[in-house]
Amino acid sequence: MLAMDLKIETDLPNTSLDKLSGSLRPALFASSDDPDLLGKDTQHMPHLRFPQLGPLSWNGSVKPVSLALHLGTKKNELLLTDGKFNKLRILPCEGGTCHGAPASASERGRGREDHDRAQARRKGHA
Repeated sequence: MLAMDLKIETDLPNTSLDKLSGSLRPALFASSDDPDLLGKDTQHMPHLRFPQLGPLSWNGSVKPVSLALHLGTKKNELLLTDGKFNKLRILPCEGGTCHGAPASASERGRGREDHDRAQARRKGHA
């Protein structure tokens, strides 16, 4: 059995929070009062309820997880299976996205600094 730790950082739609807990997304995000061009979508929750909150640590795990690494062609694809995500750090963002990154003991205390850096990156300043 091969074991390794990978640290992956990505932006995901806030609907990804539903895989952690069905009540997490509604606790962090609110739906819009104005219908968008597609009509009133009750599942769309783009607005942060608590923008001052900053990154959250999630100690639960999600499994099974597969990761496909594309190395140029489908023939050269590396597929890692039967994995799990754990020790997550989630930064809810206005607009309905979440910045997800691995959480470690040293990262958990950085809160506001991480929030400001992620917001600057989204605005194209970093």
